[in-house]
Amino acid sequence: NAEYMGRIITNMPQLELYYFDIKGRAEPIRLAFALGGIEFKDVRLNNDQFRELKSEFPLGQVPVLKVDGKVFPQSHAILRYAGKLASLYPEDAFDAGVVDAILDSFQDLTTKIYSESDPVRKEAVRTGLVAHDIPQLLRYLDSLLAGNASGFLVGSSLSIADIQTYAYVGMLQAGFLDHIPTTVVDAYPNLLALHARVGQLEAVKNWEAAHQKK
Repeated sequence: NAEYMGRIITNMPQLELYYFDIKGRAEPIRLAFALGGIEFKDVRLNNDQFRELKSEFPLGQVPVLKVDGKVFPQSHAILRYAGKLASLYPEDAFDAGVVDAILDSFQDLTTKIYSESDPVRKEAVRTGLVAHDIPQLLRYLDSLLAGNASGFLVGSSLSIADIQTYAYVGMLQAGFLDHIPTTVVDAYPNLLALHARVGQLEAVKNWEAAHQKK
């Protein structure tokens, strides 16, 4: 289904995704399931519930995914799993490698963004990221899009790399990351076009409309 308009997949395992009631690391996973028409239980924990359940989670962190009662952690591992179920992960080995590289690059950047809690050191780190690391990654992604006639990052169709990028661009534009200007993506027209394109997919619009914060 080229427009990802909520096809329903049968014979799927029972899926339960545990995370906090924010977009964060879980939103690309939620969107992948939504785009694939895959039913899952979207368990959103408050802090007290997380503390209560933490000992049951591998590594004591979220997100975690329960698959027919069996659990595994790590956001990008879960996203890859969701991508495979939803036919949003490439079968071609090289294309899959590029998708993995994109996910790993976002993980590296996230680690750096949140590496400092001290206000002075945080400002210094993030100022450096805005000067170098963030544009380096955005240039790479923009060049992948410029070189791909499909308008997607990898191959001829939507993949979890596009979904992760959509969510990350939205985070950069949201304005809650101190010392990272919301205009940081503005110089990359292909990335902006991808963000707009994914945001207009019916399943994405429906998911976001149903989960807007009141």
